Amino acid sequence: MPRGGQLKTELRKKIRELFRSGETLVSIAEKLGKAPSTIAYHVRALGVPPIKHFRALPLTNGKRRCAACLRWKTPNLFPSGANPVCKKCYAEGKEPRDIGGDAKHRGRK
Repeated sequence: MPRGGQLKTELRKKIRELFRSGETLVSIAEKLGKAPSTIAYHVRALGVPPIKHFRALPLTNGKRRCAACLRWKTPNLFPSGANPVCKKCYAEGKEPRDIGGDAKHRGRK
């Protein structure tokens, strides 16, 4: 029976092949019978940066702050209620900024 290191190496080779062929983490997990978090761990170990997940910021006085441009906008200017980036920034391909905490006290960049 192979030891843990050999199993990891074989598993990582399979994951690398499937990931490079364009498979998603979830589909790789289903094919290999592993948890998606396990696949994500091995993909990160292969040098792929982790995927950041952003959630929409809450409404304040009927408006939501865009996570990319940081401007306050009405909810109809967002692709969906769950999308943190406004339609304009989304169309321009802008990525959400990490705005954890109160931006007013940290200074804007």
